[in-house]
Amino acid sequence: MEHLILGDQLHAALNDLNLPKFDMIDWQESTESTNNDCKLWASRGAVRALSISNHQTAGRGQSNRVWQSPKGNLYLSLLTDLPSPVDGRLALEVGLALVNMPILQNLELSVKWPNDLYANGAKWGGILIEPIHSHNIEHGVIIGVGINLQPMQVSVSDRTVTDLNTLLDQSEVKKIDLVQLAVGVIQALQSAIDSFLKDSPQLPHRFLPYDALANKAIQITQPEQPPLFARAVGIAEDGSLQISTVHGIEQLYSGQIRVMD
Repeated sequence: MEHLILGDQLHAALNDLNLPKFDMIDWQESTESTNNDCKLWASRGAVRALSISNHQTAGRGQSNRVWQSPKGNLYLSLLTDLPSPVDGRLALEVGLALVNMPILQNLELSVKWPNDLYANGAKWGGILIEPIHSHNIEHGVIIGVGINLQPMQVSVSDRTVTDLNTLLDQSEVKKIDLVQLAVGVIQALQSAIDSFLKDSPQLPHRFLPYDALANKAIQITQPEQPPLFARAVGIAEDGSLQISTVHGIEQLYSGQIRVMD
């Protein structure tokens, strides 16, 4: 019953906001994947849709890696159409919008390229951007966001993890209301989309204060290639990661990043 109450509260909150209308909104107790829900709805004709769940049985992250999705966290995906194809800048715009949500303004948060949400070297959330094409959508995208709200094991896949409620307790701020957080995320996603559609003005400059990799020594792992060691020196206008190697400054468009410092 809890998810039904949360869904009703979300509908009421969204009605008071000046946001584009959704064809479908569903808050579930559990689902396989909120991104998969949006894919299904797109195949049935939806152009804008929103799927939220308290639990995922088959959540996934970047490069199709498993995303740990225990009950008690927030899993949210938004389907929308765009006038042109998506590129790597959108994930960074989403990250910036999320760490700047008003309800999180007292926390020191950062974005780890290309799609992780960090605080003090620990991951509290992630972003999954999936382009989509259907008979109703030429240039569509599903933006998935997973946010840890409950304490998890110390590390997941060798990454130190944390959660928002722990971070809020440390800052002596009260815990977040789940509906309030969902509304904040939806507003942040719309703000990120709007900025992306304006060609992401001054993205490297805006991203720098929140760059979790800034001037860090990193190891880059890519399929069928030996590890590459470099230093991160910011992002480029197109959203790629700029790295300093023995060959000079290069641009990285994909890969798993591990901080070595």
